[in-house]
Amino acid sequence: DHIKSLQAVIETLIVEDNLLELRKLNYDLHMTIYDAAHMPELHRMIRVLWTRFPWDTMHVIPGLATTSSNDHARIIKSIEACNAIQAGKEMHVHVENGAMALMKFLEKDFDGRMLEDDGPN
Repeated sequence: DHIKSLQAVIETLIVEDNLLELRKLNYDLHMTIYDAAHMPELHRMIRVLWTRFPWDTMHVIPGLATTSSNDHARIIKSIEACNAIQAGKEMHVHVENGAMALMKFLEKDFDGRMLEDDGPN
């Protein structure tokens, strides 16, 4: 119920374009799921990695918040069905979706053209 309520607020924040609060609740949602796995060492490693990643960058990628929200819904559905294997697969897809979106975003400049290797500045 807690992650479902977090997800409902996340969906509202996406519509409101409230990226600061969205970022906080996204963290809370993920950490709640990781905590529920009862794997404290893995949870600790994920928290450490999370603090080192530029999450602010992720939320400026057009459409990513909606894609992530859809991923969350599938993860939550798998958790509700007590299907840990499917939930893990959905989480993997979620992480991959974010990574691919970030790579595509970083490959382009603000005009949408592919960046050229101009050599050292």
